[in-house]
Amino acid sequence: MAKQLPVTLLALAALSACATASTRADKGPDTELAEAVQGKVAGKSQNCIDPRVARSSQITRDAIIFRENRRLVYVSETPGCRTNALDPILVTRQFGSRLCSGDLVTLVDRGSYFPGPSCPLGKFTPYRSPG
Repeated sequence: MAKQLPVTLLALAALSACATASTRADKGPDTELAEAVQGKVAGKSQNCIDPRVARSSQITRDAIIFRENRRLVYVSETPGCRTNALDPILVTRQFGSRLCSGDLVTLVDRGSYFPGPSCPLGKFTPYRSPG
């Protein structure tokens, strides 16, 4: 019985990973970006943001979304920066105190820590909730 437990746990982990992949694939990358900016108004793009205000980030197919809070997000387009990792870690290489377009980001697989593609960030477009 003790030898079956690890196999069962591995099977459950595999099923969980498949379910996560299926949910993410069903949702689609364009849907993730659309949901993040839904109801928000785009502002003028800027070259840099203060990385301390970016409380969290979300990687979509062609953009990285930096969330300051529920009312404000910054979107940096990164076309062609794609990974097969289900839940990648974003590693930034900035060349100053601010995160700027042209700074490199690397998408790292959370499970294996294997580095994926490295891509330059685009300009940051702020999206704010009205009011």
